[in-house]
Amino acid sequence: INVTLSEQLAERVKEIAQRTKRSMSAVAAELIEDSIEEREDAYLSEIAEHRRQTCTGTTSHEEFWEEALRD
Repeated sequence: INVTLSEQLAERVKEIAQRTKRSMSAVAAELIEDSIEEREDAYLSEIAEHRRQTCTGTTSHEEFWEEALRD
């Protein structure tokens, strides 16, 4: 992957790299991974909240399998 950063953003990544004694590529990769994880967490939170608002009850493990095996 090839990414072009603004000068300001590249400088910020460079500062982190120097402070942590890591390469700019390693820092950029970690920052991208963190960002993706945060977006995934936000998306899953939205799904969980939607389910919380729309689900009317719960089913126990035993109830689920009783119903599933009846069919």
